[in-house]
Amino acid sequence: MGAGAAGGLAFYLGSRADEPERLAEGAELRHPLELGSAVLFAVLFLVLSILTRWVAAHLGAVGVRVLAALAGATDIAPFVLSLASGASAALPHDVTGGAILLAAASNDLAKAGYALVFGDRRVGRAACLGLLSTLRSGAAPHRRAR
Repeated sequence: MGAGAAGGLAFYLGSRADEPERLAEGAELRHPLELGSAVLFAVLFLVLSILTRWVAAHLGAVGVRVLAALAGATDIAPFVLSLASGASAALPHDVTGGAILLAAASNDLAKAGYALVFGDRRVGRAACLGLLSTLRSGAAPHRRAR
């Protein structure tokens, strides 16, 4: 669902890029490393870290897997770091590893959508095919060692 929403947003923003006159008149170039961007990233990081810990503690394995799929539409680093730093202490390691792979696969799906929408046709297709080929490894069922 999160990847679908991100893909929809990417499609909407990409469709607006066809209006160069409108963009040239009202567009203001800003430095990507300005303080506002850093604060936004820090807030996103903090919220996702807290949410990951809460979901792991209260909703268990199913909740962590759902959050993994949703976190893939954004930055997966806070999710992965939260799991690695102990948010998943009560969960089996295969659940934690599977959630990380699911988040990575969901993130690849979102990036494939971005590539199709924002890239030119040839580059977008190539990037999309490459990213979609990685989904198989993240979506494969996980088996316990016997």
